[in-house]
Amino acid sequence: FIQNKKDIREKNLTCKVNIISGISQMGSHSVGYSFDGDQFVESSFRFLFFDAPHVIEVVPTLGPDSGGTPVTLVLSQKILEEEGVMCKFGVISIAPVKFESKRVTCLAPAQGAGIVSVSLSGSANAPTDLLKFFFYAREHIEAISPSTGEVGGGLLVSVVGSNFYESSRDNRGQPVASIVACKFADIVSMGGVVLSSSLVTCVTPPYRSTGVVELQVSNNGLDFSRNGISFRYTSPVEIWSARPSSGSAAGGAEIQLQGLNFEPDMRCSFGGNMIASQALSSTRSLCITPSQEPGLVALRVSNNGVELSTSEIDFAVFEPLALVTIVPSVGSILGGAPVTIVGENFMEGEFRCRFGNQDSPAGRLTSTQIGCKTPPGTISYVDVFVESVNSLRASNPLTYRYIAAPDLVNV
Repeated sequence: FIQNKKDIREKNLTCKVNIISGISQMGSHSVGYSFDGDQFVESSFRFLFFDAPHVIEVVPTLGPDSGGTPVTLVLSQKILEEEGVMCKFGVISIAPVKFESKRVTCLAPAQGAGIVSVSLSGSANAPTDLLKFFFYAREHIEAISPSTGEVGGGLLVSVVGSNFYESSRDNRGQPVASIVACKFADIVSMGGVVLSSSLVTCVTPPYRSTGVVELQVSNNGLDFSRNGISFRYTSPVEIWSARPSSGSAAGGAEIQLQGLNFEPDMRCSFGGNMIASQALSSTRSLCITPSQEPGLVALRVSNNGVELSTSEIDFAVFEPLALVTIVPSVGSILGGAPVTIVGENFMEGEFRCRFGNQDSPAGRLTSTQIGCKTPPGTISYVDVFVESVNSLRASNPLTYRYIAAPDLVNV
């Protein structure tokens, strides 16, 4: 095993070890020496031959340019701390901080953004097989939408910012799915999706209580953005009642809602048609119906425009009122004259007639006729509407003419 006797100085003998090949040669061997190449003197020392480990994987494959990422090199065989190996990121050597069987962990150095080779000093990796590590500029968060969500989690949120890593690559430089994580306070949500370098989406995890938490984003699931943005967890919203619970397909009716956990930005959903509301308190709100197709729709509420209440109210949508004619269409300014309004879609319920800005009680005669009496007026033409109990006017007005009252000449 020994060749090329070298420099005997005092009590020191220096020798060069032959290149060993083959697994059978690996292991511990006795050490002897000879001055003539024939007669060897065995010493009490032993020399260990071992196969140099290969680095087969780097985890993670990317980290911020500020450094500090714990990077684990997965090896082909077990290695000992006593072997004195070093991790190399490009030309920078870093001493390992942890040895664990076939794994060595080092903290990535600060490095400019870009790709560097990663190796282990003393390993058998050829230059063409060197694995890669990607240094990226640190993530920065600017906005989140929606910025509120229920404590049960499961809400998809969009995070706007910069330096989101679009296409992670494996150790051989091939594109793979990005590993993006969002952290809500101390809870990490994995599986985020990078849509662009300035936009990612993640799913909110369940949280233990309502209130504001800080959201941070990480390109590698380990190192999170230095800045964060506020996200507020809320209690689930509920709807208990709606008055009235029906309206015209033309829309425009004011609906009074009662429920629980109403937020200032609460919205109403009529069969998925989202409408802004006017929250009066945490239990009361007003919504204006949108135009929609006739039928029965589910009325639900949402505090963020995305998560809908699990509770709902059946809301009936009727064909809009359509007026055809008024008989008679002329009457005295004294009022009190009975008139019949002919039209369509006069559903069951209470109605009133409106002459200009004056209301008059009305009665439903049939599905096509409404009867009411004229209020007092002035000589003029006025618009006539029919309104149901939910204050929804007919889609079209009719015209009524007020004329002077006849003079009594004689009896």
